[in-house]
Amino acid sequence: GTGNIAMRFLSVEHLAAATAAIQSSAEVKELAKGVELCISNLITNGPEGDFSYAIRIANGSVEMRRGSPDSTDAQVSSSYDTAAQLNRGEIGNQQALLMGKIRIKGSILTLIRHTALLNLVQSTASGLDVTY
Repeated sequence: GTGNIAMRFLSVEHLAAATAAIQSSAEVKELAKGVELCISNLITNGPEGDFSYAIRIANGSVEMRRGSPDSTDAQVSSSYDTAAQLNRGEIGNQQALLMGKIRIKGSILTLIRHTALLNLVQSTASGLDVTY
């Protein structure tokens, strides 16, 4: 929005705002019906060092928050720069994977099965005003 102080990318504030934006999307609610999924994202070389955040999908709701969840279906790791490039749409997920900029541990099939939902979550989160 205008006049707001931009949030730092993937900060607690950004993830909270992203969660709010995602929760208010009817399209996300529809796609998230019956989906139980937890993805842990490890981000390296951030402005404040390495950190994790999780995307949790359950009962039609989606939450993004800092920290490592107890159990995950998949763990995605990338550098802060790569995450920022993805967020700005400068590279796509598949391209980043092929270039070895993103590493995935766990169930890639689960991620592929829910590509539409995860892309929507990602695009909704990246629609917010952030600084890097």
